[in-house]
Amino acid sequence: MGAGYWRRCLGKRILTVSTALAVLQLTAKGLCAVPVEQIEAYNPYAIGTTLDPYAPVNFSGSSSLTVGWGALGGAFSDITFHADMATGNANTVSGHAQTVGDYFYGQYQSTAFSYVTNVYDESAQDFLTIVLDPAGATGIGPLPGSFAGGAEVINNSYVASQGSTSALLDDDRRMDYMINAADVVWVSSAVTGGTGFTVPQYLAWSNFNGLAVSGIQDSQQFFNPAGSPGKQHADISIPTTDASFASAIVSGYATALWGNAQANNQIDAEHGVVIRSLLMAGADKYSYAYTRPTNTSSGALDPINGAGQADYDSSLAILEGGEKSLLIGGAAGPIATTQSGWASGNISAGTQSVVLFQSSSPLYGLTASLNWNVTSPLAGTSSLNTAAVLFPNLTLEVRPAIYNFTSHQYVLGAPESDTTLNSAVVGDNVQYLYSTSTLLPGSYAFLIGGDPALTATVGFSYTLQGSFASKWNGSGGGGWTSPANWTNGVPNGDAAHVIIATPSGTTTPATINLNGDVTIGQLTLGNSYGDTIAQGTGGTLRIDETGDTVNNSAITVVSGNQIISAPMHFDWGLNTTIPGGASLNISGGLSGYSSGPNLVKNGTGLLLLNGTISYGGTTINAGTFTFGANTGTGFLVRTNALTVNAGAAATLAPTTVSSNRQLLISSGLTIAGGPGLWTGLLDLANNDLDVPGGNLQPAPTGLRCSCGR
Repeated sequence: MGAGYWRRCLGKRILTVSTALAVLQLTAKGLCAVPVEQIEAYNPYAIGTTLDPYAPVNFSGSSSLTVGWGALGGAFSDITFHADMATGNANTVSGHAQTVGDYFYGQYQSTAFSYVTNVYDESAQDFLTIVLDPAGATGIGPLPGSFAGGAEVINNSYVASQGSTSALLDDDRRMDYMINAADVVWVSSAVTGGTGFTVPQYLAWSNFNGLAVSGIQDSQQFFNPAGSPGKQHADISIPTTDASFASAIVSGYATALWGNAQANNQIDAEHGVVIRSLLMAGADKYSYAYTRPTNTSSGALDPINGAGQADYDSSLAILEGGEKSLLIGGAAGPIATTQSGWASGNISAGTQSVVLFQSSSPLYGLTASLNWNVTSPLAGTSSLNTAAVLFPNLTLEVRPAIYNFTSHQYVLGAPESDTTLNSAVVGDNVQYLYSTSTLLPGSYAFLIGGDPALTATVGFSYTLQGSFASKWNGSGGGGWTSPANWTNGVPNGDAAHVIIATPSGTTTPATINLNGDVTIGQLTLGNSYGDTIAQGTGGTLRIDETGDTVNNSAITVVSGNQIISAPMHFDWGLNTTIPGGASLNISGGLSGYSSGPNLVKNGTGLLLLNGTISYGGTTINAGTFTFGANTGTGFLVRTNALTVNAGAAATLAPTTVSSNRQLLISSGLTIAGGPGLWTGLLDLANNDLDVPGGNLQPAPTGLRCSCGR
């Protein structure tokens, strides 16, 4: 966390510090508290009993329960749960609610755990009949109640239906009103059918102001938005688990984003529309099912998977990309030169507003999400008219922006002919752009077109695929996740470009601790004194540029003897460039997909691999590539293929053990040149070589070995 974390959040909770355990609690919980509400259906296995299970804990007659540190298996340590007073405080524990809680703020959700100190539990039946619509009215009726405890994130891992379309629309519009009035993030399981369902389950997810989360599609839980009188698509997905738990995971992500916004004084991000836009803009399009609709007039949201799989790290990187200026169209103002960011503000009726951005190199695609709320008007002072709806229709597009040196303003160019850079969906409250088109270097504007008659408060988030770099600006070492250590935001996401160079005045090596898993696309190391990227409290450095259609994942050493002691993994090929006199020691092990593209070594410097090594193939174009002195027994390294080109050398460090030390090359060994004219070198030292099915007769002089057998 940056300095703002302590400045703004330390006073939110005061604990008596008398033991080491109390100190641990103070540092772990409550510093930036985000109250949450969990709405659950009664446990179906208790139907017909006198019990009303709906909560993750057993209140046993109390109105609240604080879980001690380490109690209940450590799942909900230092969290206070509040009972649904209408239901009562009997034996209310529900196994389903416990699992949802684990995914939301408990042991399976480390992102939200440190921010959640109060959970307000409510049964879905009580919420629908007592809070949402106490009079059972349609059309004009009493105002709905409020969310419990000032909750900022509401999770709904239940599904329900209504007997008629009018009743469903009435409840959905009441939900929209509550979400808008309280400025919360409402997250719901997106389920419409499956085993045990006799009618489509539209309620809870089909309101417009919430996040509809679809899960795994199977016979147990099935989602098909066709027929919904409200929202016509999921917003996001977790396609690896049931919808109940998928919505809980996304609720945890929303809570952690809200907490991070608090921690770093990003006050304008503490709005439901901004958190929704961050989650949707950061969604993963590559890991699991996402299909861009072929009818681009319907927008870029897949009806079943929405924006794709929720990706907390990418959404957090967009938040940490910083707030951008939302400008009246055509006005002069700051222009963003960062890979990602967000904005918040009002789009007045009949106006255009822009977020300007600029790149000095080509952009290979972009994602952007514009979100806003709809609501219903009041009827008098204490009634709501759900027969009407205040539904702004906004548009979003990308246009060139040309600076006029006379007026000192940016002038918008003509609309792009590429339909993936334009979203004008009618009847929805999100406009979404997902484009893999190439934009030439220059200045551009995200142009937001306002509704002709209605003003809307919006959240807008974007990420660009290109060469925007996050630069380490710490004078020494520190934590990777601290925003204060970076210029252009904390890098963590596909296509993130990272530069760790020599800060002004630095004359010593620095150790940078990951403190968790980190994904980047490109890494440049330039501290002439050498730096170390270490695990810290744990984590893997993943090199993965699937977010860039060029897929040029790379590590470049400019100077110095650099070390990456954290475990590394690459997905889609990895190019390394190391100049003469410099070196890179990957000492924590390196893995990749066995059938994936190659690791490529360029430059006349040294690349040294240590630890557990297993990936696709290796190509050495220049310099020396050394498989290090792993002191264990068994295979030293597995690689599909090894190619040593002219002037390059692959070496194995001598081993001090004698049992079965091998370089296993499963597909093929290629050394440049030919008998008597070898221009590449493979030096095995005292290790063994195994090329299954290979033919090394006669033994090439390009192969040097003192194997002893």
